[in-house]
Amino acid sequence: MTAQQRQELVRRIDSQGDPHRGQLIYRRQELNCIQCHAVSGAGGNVGPDLSGIGVNSPTEYLLDSILLPSATIKEAYLTRQVLTGDGVVVRGVQIDRDDQRLILRDENGREVVIPIDDIEQESEGKSLMPEGLHQLLTQAELVDLVAFLGALGKPGEFAVHSRPTINRWDALVEIPSGIRWGELTDPQFAGQFESLPDAAWQGVYSLVDGSIPADAIPAQFRERSVGPALLRGQIEVVVAGPIGVRVDGASDARVVIDGRRVEPDGAIELKPGRYPVYLLISDPADVQSLTTEVTKPSGSPAQVTVLGGK
Repeated sequence: MTAQQRQELVRRIDSQGDPHRGQLIYRRQELNCIQCHAVSGAGGNVGPDLSGIGVNSPTEYLLDSILLPSATIKEAYLTRQVLTGDGVVVRGVQIDRDDQRLILRDENGREVVIPIDDIEQESEGKSLMPEGLHQLLTQAELVDLVAFLGALGKPGEFAVHSRPTINRWDALVEIPSGIRWGELTDPQFAGQFESLPDAAWQGVYSLVDGSIPADAIPAQFRERSVGPALLRGQIEVVVAGPIGVRVDGASDARVVIDGRRVEPDGAIELKPGRYPVYLLISDPADVQSLTTEVTKPSGSPAQVTVLGGK
């Protein structure tokens, strides 16, 4: 691309780019954007959170971050490439280091601990963001994707909202044998599901406005014959008090926290600590858009943080 072609593309992004179409492109599975980058906590933690990237990043920088990711990498996300004593090559962003061990976060978001004595060779690596992602896009799609990034954090539809919505969920895709959803009592949720391996769950991420679109729910649950869908979010109670949960888009949703059901207009008292939030949807095929927000009754002293979200 010549300098003139690049400037023409930048002008096209600014004048014709559609951030709404760009958001859908950003969420495409084959691009892995959302698996590596979070917006309001919805997404991975391999790369930087993009919630407000559009506020201070010019269009040229955003375009180059896709075309030439290793040329625009921020210092905090410089990678290390390590060859261990048994011949294994590990590449990732340095999370921590001392005279005993080096901790890297790899491209899958896993933290790898490497004993210092086991390092044979070490060098600075390239960005974990793959080169050539733009080759999976048409030029029109690239224009819309950059326009979406440029809108993030700015006033309007793509500003980071202040509502405490649950923006990241895990959907149970490997249903344990013998589960009878209709007979499952609220106290049984913890025993049935908290010990399941990570592989039994699939990540589900919200749009910037905090809503989960229907196509984000795993396809197996969009068939009416499959049965209920179980989603799991997480909150942290910092200050004890009563909290509620409002679900929009699934009138039949059952919410269970700490082995207790949270009624649509009710609340439960929670002590400080971390809690899974289970959301059982009887008819997921009917869901068009789903938004789940943590609420507090009037006068409640509770302070709650939604983990993996705003």
